[in-house]
Amino acid sequence: MKNKIVLITGGSKGCGAGIAEVMVRAGAKVWITGREQMALYATAKRPGVKALQGDVTSPADWDRVFAAIQADAGRLDVLALCRTPAHLAIPDITVQPLVQQIESM
Repeated sequence: MKNKIVLITGGSKGCGAGIAEVMVRAGAKVWITGREQMALYATAKRPGVKALQGDVTSPADWDRVFAAIQADAGRLDVLALCRTPAHLAIPDITVQPLVQQIESM
């Protein structure tokens, strides 16, 4: 994972924060997103972690997050979805817009 660019949704606490910690230890450059600003920025105080507040249900937030990562790192290597809307069933989730955005980086 050395020098990989990683984005973790729901990265401010729980499994997402744990994955962020493991990825940093493995040498990755980690970005986390979450809705709760205080928890998000508390987790981002760890060395190697950057934070952007955002909601996974908001296309505008996805655009902003990907633009920030593109500007800072130029690419995204790993996307870990540790938070998805509870009201969505797996068949309702489409990844095509995300794939297109990542491929355009």
